[in-house]
Amino acid sequence: PYVRVDNIAHIQFDYNAFIETNNASIIASPKTNGMLKTSVFVYPNPSEVQSKIMLIDEQLRPIRMQRITIANFNGKTVADIALNSTKYFVSTADLESGTYLIQVTDMNGIIYSEKLVVI
Repeated sequence: PYVRVDNIAHIQFDYNAFIETNNASIIASPKTNGMLKTSVFVYPNPSEVQSKIMLIDEQLRPIRMQRITIANFNGKTVADIALNSTKYFVSTADLESGTYLIQVTDMNGIIYSEKLVVI
C-alpha cells in the first residue's frame, strides 16, 4: 500500500526568474512500525521553495482538511490556513530556515501533526 505524490521543482539561477522543472513523482507509504495510520504527508521535506501537504488515511486515501497551522519551534504561528481540500501547497520561500510544526485538522476536528524543515 503506497501513495503517489507528484511535485514540480522550481530552480533559480542567480537573480533570474525561477525555472520550472519536469514533473517528479515519489511513491511513499505512511507506514509506521508495520502499522498503517492516518498521517500528515509533507513533500518535499526538507523544503526550500514549496511543499505539498496532504492527510492520508489508513487505506491511503486523501482526507479532506479544514485547517492547517504552521508554527516555529518558539511556538509562534507563522501560518493559519482555513481550507476545504485534500491537498495544499505551502510556500516556504519566505520562511526562515529551521524546523516548523505543521498541525492539520480534518473535517471532524481531529488534529494530526508533522514537522517541516525549511532550508
